[in-house]
Amino acid sequence: MADMESSAWPLAVHVLYDEGAPTPPNEKRVETPAEGFALAVHSRLSAGERAPHVPVRLWRSRTRDGVLTFPRRVPLEWAQKNVVIVAVDENLFDQRVEWDKCISALARESTPGRDLILPISIRADASRVSTLFSDINHIDASGSRDLREDEGVFQAVYTAILRQLVPNLPRVFLCHAKADGEPIARAVRRHLYESSQLSCFFDMHDIPHGHRVKESIETSIDDAVVLVIWTDKLLVSPWCQMEVIEARKRQRPMLVLDALVDRVPRLFPFLGNMPVIRWNGDPAPVVSAVLLELIRTQHLEAVFKARSAGLPEVPSFCLHPPDLLDNMWGQLPRAERHVAQAREISVYPDPPLRAHELEVLREVVPEKHFLSLSEWQALRAAGELRSTWDERVNLRPEPLRDFSLGVSLSESETWAEIGLAAAHQSDISFHVALQLILLGAKVHWGGDLRPDGFGSQLQWIVQAYQHPSRPPQDHVALLVPFTLSTEQRLDRTAVSERRRFADVRVMPAPVPSTPAPEARSTEGRALNALALSEMRSELAELCQARILLGGGTASFQGLYPGVAEEAFEALRKGLSCCRFQGHLVKV
Repeated sequence: MADMESSAWPLAVHVLYDEGAPTPPNEKRVETPAEGFALAVHSRLSAGERAPHVPVRLWRSRTRDGVLTFPRRVPLEWAQKNVVIVAVDENLFDQRVEWDKCISALARESTPGRDLILPISIRADASRVSTLFSDINHIDASGSRDLREDEGVFQAVYTAILRQLVPNLPRVFLCHAKADGEPIARAVRRHLYESSQLSCFFDMHDIPHGHRVKESIETSIDDAVVLVIWTDKLLVSPWCQMEVIEARKRQRPMLVLDALVDRVPRLFPFLGNMPVIRWNGDPAPVVSAVLLELIRTQHLEAVFKARSAGLPEVPSFCLHPPDLLDNMWGQLPRAERHVAQAREISVYPDPPLRAHELEVLREVVPEKHFLSLSEWQALRAAGELRSTWDERVNLRPEPLRDFSLGVSLSESETWAEIGLAAAHQSDISFHVALQLILLGAKVHWGGDLRPDGFGSQLQWIVQAYQHPSRPPQDHVALLVPFTLSTEQRLDRTAVSERRRFADVRVMPAPVPSTPAPEARSTEGRALNALALSEMRSELAELCQARILLGGGTASFQGLYPGVAEEAFEALRKGLSCCRFQGHLVKV
């Protein structure tokens, strides 16, 4: 999720696809391969702790009130650079006349070098959809059995995205021990040259005869992503140790491939804080992971540069979470340090280091503040980037401490008009809650926080970002409404699990009812609706401000659509609101 203060994202990915024929009434909608692929692109690029967090918008045909509509244009002005993926299946091919207006606008408004158009043929010929595609080298996915899991297709997409981020594709430096890592290195090298557009450095093939080995290795590492093949005998090779150390000194992107079979004599400290994946005998997911790590590091660095442009003091940025090794190189002797001086801020990609790690870094490197990119962006937006704050008292500033804020969200029927889908709801709610918790606010939520929904995200945020001086319950409060539904009712165990990270209050029935009516009866539905209204009214009493996102009206539980009722309760309690991009937010 990009910082909305910026006028444009460094890079955005747009996926165009056709949803297919409308689903007949009373039938479950079947996801098309193109739609599944579009959602997988969003998930891989935006979700997860170490995701690249590239914004992905989905533009698709859809049926609303019995009328089939198509997107008119892709807003390329939202980003400095764009990759526009057009997933051409039988449905889009058959509707190519209806899609022509959007594709023609794309042809008129796209700029070579800034906007990359990437057609994908999915059981249909993309080159025949439009003259725009006739001379574009498209991705052929016609033979794919499961497009969601086709690493070859995703590697082609990742490579296209990477070309928009860097002037030249980096080589993959294969760091391996000849004693037991060479077969894996050869398998990865073969896949790189036969199934991708990447090249690699493999010492046996890429050091010219008669050239100095160390110099050749150092030169190759300078512009490479390093894949460390972690086998039992990696540390037996002094060359492998040197390669890892040189890559760390140069702050190169790095990925560790865990291919251990038996054991190793010790861990190698210079691989600390590096991402690790497991070798399963297939090089395809390894190459995908390498490409994603490249996109992640390059995109987050581009985000940092865009956010820090124009600042009087630009912090340093490192591609990996810092550790003692990074900060021992080039540091002044401890006797010459002056803690009282303004400290330098050092920014690194999320997820953040935990409190105990930061305590050690603060002791060894007292002249620096270490902030994850999310922490830095939150403090910057709040005007709290004070380089002289005392971390012995406050690990980071909390301008919203003791401030209670309610978050309400639901999918909107109009989200498709701005490229959003239900999958984006989690992204939006996650980043809103993250920024608020980072600034010290207490986020109030109404509902059951089921494990597979927003609740698990809130729990992860609290565990990763909670202030070390405060318990997690200071960050999240949960009101659980009374319900007659056995499917939605939380048992004692479920409530106890939520109380580990949230201040939980289970609300009683709004009116006494003996015996309790059936949940699906008229009386039962009325009682559940009243219970939701009671919860929403109580939330308005507890909160000093409200943020409301979305607002579906087609189907809802309660007397009114949830976000609408919560907006009304906020206004009734005297909270002034304004409309922002179709949503109400507290000001």
